[in-house]
Amino acid sequence: MTLQSSIGIGVRASVATVLLLAVACEKPIVAQGNTATVGGIEFTVAEHEVRYLEVAENDNTYEYPQPAVLIGVTLKNVGEGSFTYSPTHSTQQSSEAQTPMLYHAPTGEDADDLPPKSKKLINGVMLSKGSLGGQITKSETIEKGASISDVLLFEVPATGGPLILSLPPAMHRGKFPVLFKLDFQPTAAKGPKMYAVGEPVAFGTTTFTVVGSEILYLKTRDTLQGEGFSSEPLLKISYEIENNGTAPVSYDPAHRSVGGRGASLYGKDTTFKRVKFASSTTVDGQRDGTTTIAPGDKLSDFVLFDRPSEGTSELTFEYPAPLFGGSGLARYVLEYEYSNPAPPKELKLPKPAPAKGG
Repeated sequence: MTLQSSIGIGVRASVATVLLLAVACEKPIVAQGNTATVGGIEFTVAEHEVRYLEVAENDNTYEYPQPAVLIGVTLKNVGEGSFTYSPTHSTQQSSEAQTPMLYHAPTGEDADDLPPKSKKLINGVMLSKGSLGGQITKSETIEKGASISDVLLFEVPATGGPLILSLPPAMHRGKFPVLFKLDFQPTAAKGPKMYAVGEPVAFGTTTFTVVGSEILYLKTRDTLQGEGFSSEPLLKISYEIENNGTAPVSYDPAHRSVGGRGASLYGKDTTFKRVKFASSTTVDGQRDGTTTIAPGDKLSDFVLFDRPSEGTSELTFEYPAPLFGGSGLARYVLEYEYSNPAPPKELKLPKPAPAKGG
């Protein structure tokens, strides 16, 4: 996998590490499990994970060189009236009254002293470019009975052990933070999610699915030379794009584009060349030019690559979502087996006539 761009990662450094004085006088709610309700908001904290971040901005995809801890939080409004949730992902950590915080849990005799008088904070992470999928980027109103989910980002702790996630009163109607205990154990950071053939990848209301791959000679038509075939067998990767939304989707296959606009294919240490035919040549069954996908419709197409060599068993296929109005990349792991298909009969040369005797 290659990076379209790699950018630095920032931290939401704390400028105040103590609670409001009122908090020290009254013990806040401590949730030992995954759910707690306070101020009319029911909180559910998902399992955390350590991951390299991939974000999208316009038609570009960026990866941050340092991993982060991702913690998913769901807020359900079980109180009276609506509630406005305002994310603080781009805000400096100021206090436990305003921003989420993560810190090492107290141990020993102080294990039950929550919140602790002093905290060993773990910095929050701010994205200097792009937005992370699943992260809320602007204020949203949660109506009674409705819920929203957000993703909190923090630096990876240097050591394992119990952590305390503090969710501020700004995230509910109460007066004190909600505290969750998390058991953090060091693990290898995950890369961007990879999909298998047949698994759909959602980009908003549009899904992209790789449905198969094969090695074959491709039938072509040239405006001057007429019908023909590719001179060599090629790797054909077929996919479907489905519009599940209510507005049309514009699809530009970029089969003839150069640079980073089109699909990409990688081996362990190799980048395979995408096959682009001359403007006078079309490939049978492959779409040429921009197409509109109506709401509820599905479109099929394929992209071609040079045939990977013998000894290759696994490939990584990347398809840019901006080609159908999305953002980011669809990544697939493809099992591969080298084959040498027989050429079409139209490409078979007649056997030479036997030499006549002298």
